[in-house]
Amino acid sequence: MAIYDVTKYGVYNDGETNNTKAIKAVIEIAEKNGGGIIYFPSGKYISGSIELKSNMTLYLESGALILGSENKEDYPMITKEIVEGYTREGHAAMVYAINAENIALEGRGTIDGRGYNWWPDKKNEHRPRMFQPILCDNVRIAGVTLKNSPMWTVHPMCCTNVTIDDITIKNPSDSPNTDGINPESCSGVHISNCTVD
Repeated sequence: MAIYDVTKYGVYNDGETNNTKAIKAVIEIAEKNGGGIIYFPSGKYISGSIELKSNMTLYLESGALILGSENKEDYPMITKEIVEGYTREGHAAMVYAINAENIALEGRGTIDGRGYNWWPDKKNEHRPRMFQPILCDNVRIAGVTLKNSPMWTVHPMCCTNVTIDDITIKNPSDSPNTDGINPESCSGVHISNCTVD
């Protein structure tokens, strides 16, 4: 499987540059080549939603930290026009996929959703999740740490063959509606070795 080191494709790990569009461009290159590993070496990255395509793994090396963009326009809306029958319209997750197969989020790095940018509006059900595959087959999330989720943290929806293993979830006790793991209308879900705080 091809490996795409994002820092070699115009993505900056300086903790200041908004990489939303640059990461999307890397994924488009990988998709054209049939998939691959989207590799984040150690460093701080700022990004909005990252959409995985089929046969693709987002891999966070130890020391890699993705910080959620503070610009809400970097999280496109998922509506019932995009996903037929989807009644929970809202912003796309930090990492998501729709109608994909063989996708994964792995590694020893961290995603910080910086949910405090969203939490003050406690009634806003449009807040993004952290990891949300929708209508996907063969999904894996393993090893990573997810913290400060704007809303539900891991939310596979209408998926089959889902593995959630050895992940760590940390959300403040007073953060609104930041559930840990919520499989919804899925089959073949295996959850193991996780720490959910």
